[in-house]
Amino acid sequence: MAAKQFYERFISKLKPHQSVWLVPGLFGFNATGPNPTDSHLRKCWGTVMAEADEVLVEKMSAYWAWADADPRITGVIPWHW
Repeated sequence: MAAKQFYERFISKLKPHQSVWLVPGLFGFNATGPNPTDSHLRKCWGTVMAEADEVLVEKMSAYWAWADADPRITGVIPWHW
């Protein structure tokens, strides 16, 4: 997950009493428009909303598992659902 590399730049500098919140962007898609380049976006481009929802649930589950496993992460605040 590319987000882990991004967050690690900050998480690694935290003091013992500090923590972070993860803020994943969760986006829905329609069947028109340019094909996105990010692999998880390509997976749901041009599909019905139920399939896109499945991809978003997988993404959110991965973030939740990461937050659950790392005590430096306080929680997850998704946006743009």
